[in-house]
Amino acid sequence: MITNFLKNNVEVMYRPGLQGKNFESLASIGLNNKYNAALTADTSYDPITFNPLKYNLPMHTTVKKMYRIANTDYILTIYPSL
Repeated sequence: MITNFLKNNVEVMYRPGLQGKNFESLASIGLNNKYNAALTADTSYDPITFNPLKYNLPMHTTVKKMYRIANTDYILTIYPSL
């Protein structure tokens, strides 16, 4: 289920054209830190180390959701489940 979610429902894109648009911050949805209280929200985006599973992302949604990663031009998009 997690693999399917990451492959089919999550996308991170560099979108400088959306600069200035108000997107909910990824940090505002909270961390999935039940098993690791030391988790911290990302302050920048590194495609090598970024892990969307550390956030409380909605895995089952009926609408597209978009979040800004830190204060960068990277947008994380969650697509509706099929």
